[in-house]
Amino acid sequence: MTKIKDRITLGIISSLIAAVPATTLDLIANKLRLSDYYYNHASSLFIERSKSNTLSGKIVSALVNNISNCIVGVSTSYVLSATGRDKPILKGIGVYAISWLTINGLIYKEVLDTKAKRAHSPIFSFLIHTVAGSVCGYCVSKLGDDSVFPDIKINSDRTKIPLFGSNLHYNTNPVTNITPSKSPIISNILKKSTHLN
Repeated sequence: MTKIKDRITLGIISSLIAAVPATTLDLIANKLRLSDYYYNHASSLFIERSKSNTLSGKIVSALVNNISNCIVGVSTSYVLSATGRDKPILKGIGVYAISWLTINGLIYKEVLDTKAKRAHSPIFSFLIHTVAGSVCGYCVSKLGDDSVFPDIKINSDRTKIPLFGSNLHYNTNPVTNITPSKSPIISNILKKSTHLN
Protein backbone atom coordinates (compact mmCIF):
# COMPACT_ATOMS: atom_id res chain seq x y z
CA MET A 1 0.00 0.00 0.00
CA THR A 2 1.35 3.42 -1.00
CA LYS A 3 1.77 5.72 2.00
CA ILE A 4 1.21 9.48 1.97
CA LYS A 5 4.33 11.65 2.27
CA ASP A 6 2.68 15.06 2.24
CA ARG A 7 1.38 16.12 5.66
CA ILE A 8 -1.34 18.41 4.35
CA THR A 9 -2.74 15.75 2.01
CA LEU A 10 -2.49 13.23 4.85
CA GLY A 11 -4.47 15.46 7.20
CA ILE A 12 -7.16 16.24 4.63
CA ILE A 13 -7.75 12.60 3.69
CA SER A 14 -7.76 11.47 7.33
CA SER A 15 -10.20 14.22 8.35
CA LEU A 16 -12.59 13.37 5.52
CA ILE A 17 -12.57 9.73 6.62
CA ALA A 18 -13.19 10.82 10.21
CA ALA A 19 -16.10 13.02 9.09
CA VAL A 20 -18.15 9.98 8.04
CA PRO A 21 -18.83 8.51 11.53
CA ALA A 22 -18.93 12.01 13.07
CA THR A 23 -21.58 13.26 10.63
CA THR A 24 -23.58 10.05 11.08
CA LEU A 25 -23.59 10.46 14.87
CA ASP A 26 -24.52 14.13 14.51
CA LEU A 27 -27.55 13.27 12.36
CA ILE A 28 -28.64 10.55 14.80
CA ALA A 29 -28.26 12.92 17.79
CA ASN A 30 -30.40 15.56 16.06
CA LYS A 31 -33.11 13.10 15.03
CA LEU A 32 -33.31 11.74 18.57
CA ARG A 33 -33.32 15.31 19.91
CA LEU A 34 -30.20 14.64 21.92
CA SER A 35 -28.55 17.73 20.52
CA ASP A 36 -29.71 21.06 19.14
CA TYR A 37 -26.49 21.88 17.32
CA TYR A 38 -27.44 21.63 13.68
CA TYR A 39 -25.18 21.01 10.71
CA ASN A 40 -26.71 23.94 8.80
CA HIS A 41 -25.84 26.48 11.51
CA ALA A 42 -22.42 26.89 9.93
CA SER A 43 -23.92 28.73 6.95
CA SER A 44 -24.85 31.58 9.31
CA LEU A 45 -21.26 32.78 8.99
CA PHE A 46 -22.18 34.04 5.51
CA ILE A 47 -25.97 34.11 5.11
CA GLU A 48 -29.06 34.73 7.23
CA ARG A 49 -30.09 31.79 9.39
CA SER A 50 -33.57 31.79 7.85
CA LYS A 51 -31.96 30.71 4.57
CA SER A 52 -29.79 27.96 6.09
CA ASN A 53 -32.22 25.20 5.08
CA THR A 54 -32.22 26.20 1.41
CA LEU A 55 -30.06 24.35 -1.13
CA SER A 56 -27.56 27.23 -1.20
CA GLY A 57 -27.50 27.32 2.59
CA LYS A 58 -26.78 23.60 2.79
CA ILE A 59 -23.96 23.93 0.26
CA VAL A 60 -22.42 26.79 2.27
CA SER A 61 -22.74 24.74 5.46
CA ALA A 62 -21.08 21.75 3.80
CA LEU A 63 -18.19 23.94 2.65
CA VAL A 64 -17.71 25.56 6.06
CA ASN A 65 -17.90 22.27 7.97
CA ASN A 66 -15.61 20.34 5.63
CA ILE A 67 -13.02 23.10 5.36
CA SER A 68 -12.88 23.52 9.14
CA ASN A 69 -12.70 19.74 9.53
CA CYS A 70 -9.80 19.56 7.07
CA ILE A 71 -7.95 22.32 8.95
CA VAL A 72 -8.25 20.32 12.17
CA GLY A 73 -7.15 17.18 10.30
CA VAL A 74 -4.03 18.92 8.98
CA SER A 75 -3.30 20.14 12.52
CA THR A 76 -3.58 16.54 13.73
CA SER A 77 -1.18 15.45 10.99
CA TYR A 78 1.41 18.01 12.09
CA VAL A 79 1.01 17.14 15.77
CA LEU A 80 1.75 13.48 15.07
CA SER A 81 4.60 14.46 12.74
CA ALA A 82 6.16 16.52 15.52
CA THR A 83 5.58 14.13 18.42
CA GLY A 84 5.52 10.65 16.86
CA ARG A 85 2.94 7.99 16.05
CA ASP A 86 2.61 6.70 19.59
CA LYS A 87 -0.86 7.20 21.12
CA PRO A 88 -2.38 8.56 17.87
CA ILE A 89 -5.96 8.23 19.10
CA LEU A 90 -5.26 10.25 22.25
CA LYS A 91 -3.43 12.94 20.29
CA GLY A 92 -6.23 13.11 17.72
CA ILE A 93 -8.81 13.51 20.48
CA GLY A 94 -6.71 16.30 21.99
CA VAL A 95 -6.58 18.29 18.75
CA TYR A 96 -10.29 17.81 18.09
CA ALA A 97 -11.11 18.76 21.70
CA ILE A 98 -9.41 22.11 21.09
CA SER A 99 -11.50 22.52 17.92
CA TRP A 100 -14.63 21.72 19.96
CA LEU A 101 -13.77 24.51 22.38
CA THR A 102 -13.10 26.88 19.50
CA ILE A 103 -16.07 26.01 17.29
CA ASN A 104 -18.76 25.26 19.86
CA GLY A 105 -17.44 27.51 22.59
CA LEU A 106 -16.44 30.62 20.66
CA ILE A 107 -17.80 30.59 17.11
CA TYR A 108 -21.26 29.21 17.91
CA LYS A 109 -21.71 31.47 20.92
CA GLU A 110 -19.92 34.70 20.01
CA VAL A 111 -20.05 34.79 16.19
CA LEU A 112 -23.23 32.87 15.33
CA ASP A 113 -24.96 33.75 18.61
CA THR A 114 -26.16 30.16 18.90
CA LYS A 115 -26.53 28.73 22.38
CA ALA A 116 -27.60 25.19 23.19
CA LYS A 117 -31.15 24.93 24.51
CA ARG A 118 -30.41 21.57 26.07
CA ALA A 119 -27.66 21.32 28.68
CA HIS A 120 -26.46 17.98 27.33
CA SER A 121 -26.04 19.23 23.73
CA PRO A 122 -22.41 20.32 24.28
CA ILE A 123 -21.66 16.89 25.79
CA PHE A 124 -22.90 15.05 22.70
CA SER A 125 -21.04 17.52 20.54
CA PHE A 126 -17.85 16.78 22.48
CA LEU A 127 -18.40 13.02 22.09
CA ILE A 128 -18.79 13.46 18.33
CA HIS A 129 -15.54 15.44 18.20
CA THR A 130 -13.91 12.69 20.26
CA VAL A 131 -14.95 10.07 17.72
CA ALA A 132 -13.72 12.23 14.83
CA GLY A 133 -10.41 12.90 16.59
CA SER A 134 -9.76 9.26 17.38
CA VAL A 135 -10.49 8.17 13.80
CA CYS A 136 -8.43 11.00 12.31
CA GLY A 137 -5.44 10.34 14.58
CA TYR A 138 -5.52 6.64 13.79
CA CYS A 139 -5.75 7.27 10.04
CA VAL A 140 -2.84 9.72 10.13
CA SER A 141 -0.65 7.16 11.90
CA LYS A 142 -1.56 4.39 9.47
CA LEU A 143 -1.72 6.24 6.15
CA GLY A 144 1.38 8.41 6.66
CA ASP A 145 4.76 7.38 5.27
CA ASP A 146 7.53 6.55 7.77
CA SER A 147 9.52 9.58 6.64
CA VAL A 148 6.78 11.90 7.92
CA PHE A 149 7.24 10.89 11.56
CA PRO A 150 10.16 11.44 13.96
CA ASP A 151 10.20 7.82 15.14
CA ILE A 152 11.51 6.64 11.76
CA LYS A 153 14.29 4.03 11.80
CA ILE A 154 16.62 4.92 8.96
CA ASN A 155 17.84 1.84 7.10
CA SER A 156 18.77 3.64 3.90
CA ASP A 157 19.66 7.06 2.56
CA ARG A 158 16.10 8.26 3.22
CA THR A 159 15.62 10.46 6.24
CA LYS A 160 12.77 12.27 7.92
CA ILE A 161 11.00 14.89 5.83
CA PRO A 162 11.40 18.34 7.47
CA LEU A 163 8.39 19.41 9.54
CA PHE A 164 8.29 22.70 7.63
CA GLY A 165 9.76 22.87 4.16
CA SER A 166 9.93 20.83 1.01
CA ASN A 167 9.38 17.11 0.65
CA LEU A 168 12.93 16.41 -0.51
CA HIS A 169 14.86 13.69 1.28
CA TYR A 170 17.64 15.16 3.35
CA ASN A 171 20.76 13.53 4.72
CA THR A 172 20.99 14.17 8.44
CA ASN A 173 24.79 13.92 8.35
CA PRO A 174 25.99 17.18 6.77
CA VAL A 175 29.62 16.04 6.55
CA THR A 176 28.85 13.06 4.33
CA ASN A 177 26.66 15.27 2.17
CA ILE A 178 29.55 17.61 1.26
CA THR A 179 31.76 16.87 -1.72
CA PRO A 180 35.22 18.38 -2.21
CA SER A 181 34.12 20.14 -5.39
CA LYS A 182 31.36 21.96 -3.50
CA SER A 183 33.53 22.96 -0.52
CA PRO A 184 36.71 24.98 -1.22
CA ILE A 185 37.93 24.56 2.38
CA ILE A 186 37.71 20.77 2.32
CA SER A 187 39.20 20.72 -1.18
CA ASN A 188 42.26 22.71 0.02
CA ILE A 189 42.70 20.43 3.04
CA LEU A 190 42.60 17.34 0.84
CA LYS A 191 45.17 18.88 -1.55
CA LYS A 192 47.53 19.72 1.33
CA SER A 193 47.22 16.23 2.81
CA THR A 194 48.00 14.78 -0.62
CA HIS A 195 51.17 16.89 -0.91
CA LEU A 196 52.29 15.87 2.60
CA ASN A 197 52.00 12.23 1.69
